[in-house]
Amino acid sequence: MRRTVFLAVVVAVLGSLAMAAAGCSAAGGGFPNKSIEFVVQAAPGGGSDINARGVADILAKEKIVNQSIAVVNKAEGGGTEAYIYLGNKKGDAHTIATATVTYITNPLQGQAPYSYKDFTNLVNLCADPFVVLVNSNSKIGSFKDLIDTAKKAPKSVSVGGSRVGADDHILSFLIARETGVEFNFIAYKSGGEVMTALLGNQIDMASANPGEAVAQVEGKKARALATSAPQRLPSLPDVPTLKELGLKIEWMQFRGWAAPPGIPQEQRTFWENAFEKMVATDSWKAFLKQNEQVPDFRKGADFEKYLADLNAKYDDALSSLGLIKKK
Repeated sequence: MRRTVFLAVVVAVLGSLAMAAAGCSAAGGGFPNKSIEFVVQAAPGGGSDINARGVADILAKEKIVNQSIAVVNKAEGGGTEAYIYLGNKKGDAHTIATATVTYITNPLQGQAPYSYKDFTNLVNLCADPFVVLVNSNSKIGSFKDLIDTAKKAPKSVSVGGSRVGADDHILSFLIARETGVEFNFIAYKSGGEVMTALLGNQIDMASANPGEAVAQVEGKKARALATSAPQRLPSLPDVPTLKELGLKIEWMQFRGWAAPPGIPQEQRTFWENAFEKMVATDSWKAFLKQNEQVPDFRKGADFEKYLADLNAKYDDALSSLGLIKKK
């Protein structure tokens, strides 16, 4: 009799466990079930890399993701390598990637086989404004001085950028277009090289994300003339925005995340919910403050529309620069 009761209990327990497992699987509760890979489209040490590693740390610290996260840099081809890699992971969101300027500009210029429309666009987390800088020893003391100097002769002011078609290149073009000047743009391999050139007096002007720019300003190695943010930065309260200076320019580098094409809806929902939980944490708010990034969370249809609008903006800027050949 006892044996019969024992067996009945065992069967009931096993049945309950099976039903729970089935329900968990149906609800997508089995994801993620292995280690996660965060792919960064840029080299270590840059803004995208810092952002990705910060996100990975916070997701783990806040116990939002219960699997290990490895950050992998794939910077070849200006980020194209990363998105080809992501495209080859079709259907599996255990690998996701940072989505920023080259996510849009490389396809527009015919430098990538994929468009942003080919991936599963998850969320945008924040945005990085730019700070317009000159060397602290420069005779250019204000943004007005910069434009007045540039007006004296075409290309008399040299401007460094991380590469042709990058955000810093586009920003210098927009400033030139609105003020009627012509800068001498010099392309480098990275933002780090641009800053080295500025501090070494090899170029007259550069623009950088606040995380890098503020340190140089506080160290009295560079002077900030303006920012491309919607409002003044807390760490640079005396530095005006381009809008305050009369220019219709607000330009920030978006920082989003994308998954491979064709992933199950439950995997997409998992990541959207995970990121939404993360941006509500004090850890994330502290990270944004430390890196002077502007919160800008978007998901679903809102993020898709945002990308479409950005695609149109970059298309206009790159076309004006002659970097897109119109048929």
